[in-house]
Formats: sequence, structure tokens, C-alpha cells
Amino acid sequence: MAADRVIYQLYYFFMVLPVFAKMPRGGNGEDIGPEKGTVIRHEKFEISGVGRTGTWYNNTQSKRELRSAIIRRGIIMALNITVYTQSCIKISCDEGVVYFDPFRMKESPHDADYILVTHDHFDHFSPEDIDKVSKSGTILIVPEKMLAKAGEVRHLVKKIETVSAGQKRVIEGLNLETVPAYNLLKPFHPKSAGWVGYILITDDKRIYVAGDTDATKENKQVKCDIALIPIGGKYTMDARKAAELINTICPSVAIPTHYGSVVGSMGDAKVFADHVKAPTKVEIKLQY
Repeated sequence: MAADRVIYQLYYFFMVLPVFAKMPRGGNGEDIGPEKGTVIRHEKFEISGVGRTGTWYNNTQSKRELRSAIIRRGIIMALNITVYTQSCIKISCDEGVVYFDPFRMKESPHDADYILVTHDHFDHFSPEDIDKVSKSGTILIVPEKMLAKAGEVRHLVKKIETVSAGQKRVIEGLNLETVPAYNLLKPFHPKSAGWVGYILITDDKRIYVAGDTDATKENKQVKCDIALIPIGGKYTMDARKAAELINTICPSVAIPTHYGSVVGSMGDAKVFADHVKAPTKVEIKLQY
């Protein structure tokens, strides 16, 4: 984790900061244009391919530079993300160590500040693995309708918090949004169950962990820098459908999950990567 932060800081200092250093400010908060003394008005925009909004120069080169800087920062943040197996994810961020759906952990690090569970299926809610990553101060966050089941691990964590789909919450310092996670034409994950994906907002980045879902009207509207998406098929999207979703929401980085063990094959990751369009970068992080 310390090494990751050093890499991030070096990359940010030498690659990202210089881009913004080229964008001086006028005395009244206006941007100084490419010619000395020229003032160029602000324009509102949505950068194609990175799913972010903001303000840029009325200058093509500056637009390209800003877009590239945002993409690079998304790639850097992805260094702090580990995918163990299935949908078992660890993110190290300023708020602490965050796990999503711990499952089949080979070690017992007991380092979780937060554990977020997307739904109650065995490969997402695993008391055995919650035991392996939890510590005395761990906050467990679950969908509201699985609170009773979460009681099985109440003795392992400090506190259990519940969420429902479509919320914006700050829970014990963790800034979250929830997105409905469900199937369209399959019975495995009904919308009525109230299961969720999460958007973790940290270091000015939006990290979307989709949970078990198809491509839905809700997740096609997600704005994020990094997306962790199931690709294994049968219970969720397959690799091609997942790539279509990524090409719709255009994060800087896409990381495939939910394949290679319980469902899907390891080869699904290549199919996914082959169908994701630039400028999104695919990072294959599944460890086993």
C-alpha cells in the first residue's frame, strides 16, 4: 500500500500536475488563452470517453491534455485495487481498506475498515471470509433487505449499516452511491430483491463496483472513472454485453470480475478486452 502511494505521488507530480500547470488563471478567475493576455471564457463540457464533467479551455489542445490527465489519474487509482477471485475486491484509499464481497480468501489479513456486500448469494456474502478480513472496528454495509442474514456476522464487526438502491450516503466517513443490480430476463437477481452495486467516491474518483447485474437503464447512466463489471455470463452479463456497457459509460479503466471460477472461463477476460473501445483501458486483475 505504501509503495502504491509512492508510485501515485510520483506519477501525479510528473505526469498530471504539469498539465494543469499549463493552464494559468486570470485575475478574475478567467482562463488565460494560448496567446499572452488573451482571455477565453469557460465552457461546460462532458469529456467523451472518461465520464466526467467540468470546465475546459476553448482550445483543442487543452481539451486533449485535460482528457488525457483524467484518464491517467484513473489508471493510477487502479493501482490500489486488487481483485482476488469472483467479485472479491479490495480497494486501498484515503478512507481506509475497503472490501467488496470477500470470498475464498487464501489469507486472513484482518485489515478491513469497511466491508461492502452487494447481495446475499454464497459467493458474495461469505461469513467465513468476512471473518478473515474483519477486525474490531470494521463497518459492514449491506442491502437493507439482507439485514437479517447479515446478523450471522454481527459478532465479527463493529457495526452493520444498510443501504437501498439509488441512494447517496456518507457512512462512517465513506462516501457512497448505490445503483440497482438486477437481471432483465433471468430469475437469479430480481429487481425486487433490492440488491445493489456501489459507487465509491474517493480522492475525487468514482469507482463503480457493479455487483451481479445485467446492463440496465440505471447502470447505463453511471458516471465513473473506474468500473468493475461482471463478465462471466449465466447469472450476469457475458463478456460482450459487459463490453457494450463499458462502451456506453466510458470509464477511464474497466476491470472485469465474476468469471473464471464459479462461472465463466479465464478466457472471458480477453473477449471482454477485445470488445472494449478506446480510450477506456482494460486492466485484468483477477488473481485466481
